[in-house]
Amino acid sequence: MSDSERVIIDKIDEDVRTDEKAYFRIDRVWVKQRTDPGKKWSKSKDWEVLERDNSAAVIIYNYESEKIVLTRQFRAPLVNRVDPNNVDPDAFLLEAVAGVIKKTKEEKVDGVTVEIKGETAKQTIIRETMEEVGYVLTEDELEEIGWFYPSPGGSSEQIYLFLAPVCDAQRFGPGGGKVADGEFIERVEMPVEEFFDMVEKKEIHDSKIMFALDALKEHIAGNKYQIARSGISYGFRAASLQTDTRIRLRTGELKNIHNVSIWVNSENTLMEMNQFVGESISSTIRSLGALKGKNNSLEVDLIGNALRKEYYKAEEVVIGTVLTTTSGQLNWFPRHVEKIYHVASVHGQVGQKVTTSQKNIKLSVERVLEKAHRDCASRWNTMQARKIDSILIPTMGTGNGKLAFEDAFTEIIKAVIEFVEANPKTKIKDINLHVYNADDFVRAREIIAGRVRKDTGIPVLKIIPRAKAGD
Repeated sequence: MSDSERVIIDKIDEDVRTDEKAYFRIDRVWVKQRTDPGKKWSKSKDWEVLERDNSAAVIIYNYESEKIVLTRQFRAPLVNRVDPNNVDPDAFLLEAVAGVIKKTKEEKVDGVTVEIKGETAKQTIIRETMEEVGYVLTEDELEEIGWFYPSPGGSSEQIYLFLAPVCDAQRFGPGGGKVADGEFIERVEMPVEEFFDMVEKKEIHDSKIMFALDALKEHIAGNKYQIARSGISYGFRAASLQTDTRIRLRTGELKNIHNVSIWVNSENTLMEMNQFVGESISSTIRSLGALKGKNNSLEVDLIGNALRKEYYKAEEVVIGTVLTTTSGQLNWFPRHVEKIYHVASVHGQVGQKVTTSQKNIKLSVERVLEKAHRDCASRWNTMQARKIDSILIPTMGTGNGKLAFEDAFTEIIKAVIEFVEANPKTKIKDINLHVYNADDFVRAREIIAGRVRKDTGIPVLKIIPRAKAGD
């Protein structure tokens, strides 16, 4: 017989709690059951049911540091009831990031009823992850594991569980929860080996974590995501492209990016690098490449001097012109930059404002990639102990060029995809796209995912599966 023929709800008394300010609602439900349609119903049995809103939780795996990102916080129900003043250490529970899914509700604002829109489970995860551990997530990178009832004998709550791969570049805040709401949350980043050792020793007591263990093990053992071991990155590849070239989105300070052979410096047609003190790409490259003396004082402007020589040798510098110089001190450990490509992406005339366009940005990226393609395939490069095989391209045109980030980055990613499609066998292993800050990092991923504009012609890019560990 069907389940509906075995159980009937006799009566429900809603909200039998004694404290009107209580966070949860307790209902009393009377139920009759039977084992066969021909038999009598049992006596009505009452059940107390804890009613609370559904929740969402996420297991976060930092594939760059190879750590599991968890929270540790005080849980009042776990206090030692025999001696409340002697707080049991187990009351501070190691948990997955989680939170209640906000429901749509109505509130009075200045006498007017306003509908406050609720959240999806993924939106809850994105909000809670930033609040509790300071990582930025997007919906696309959340892998749904499933949902479960954490305590079906007494509660109606459902928990929706996800897995999220992250890298260091996605950590933009301190986390810690909302202190104003009484949250005091510790972010815990635990090496994978230590985490599974605690599981083995039965020292993990959060049901959300235990439910996700198989998915997490499969994720790590199967090497499902590209691990970038140098710098900070987020990897993509167009599913339609038959190539080994990887496209990586990077952010953070340039000085922290290591082992990329070629750095691109976006300049004006006068090829005048910015001053040493500044936040621009040009200033940073010039400063990092310079020979320094005591107290970090400038002794030799290695890259700036080399660019001036190349500029005077050039017959003409127009939009898309690429001049190559030494990388100066950037060549040394730990960065190992072999060359600097200075590309004219912005018009520059003495006494006039610099200008550029989306067309200029796309052309500049095309020319840079064409040169890198030739250099990487050159006979000279094949004979080098440390070969050039990767390139770092900044978001050009958004500074003095005054282009909107979305306009500039869209042209850059289009040029990259078109290049890889035309050159599937290129010797360029990694094309690294650098964005300036957290907001741009998130917007770039939105553009890559095709959710900002539908008319860009950009193929939807997927997170790269890696072939083997340590790739």
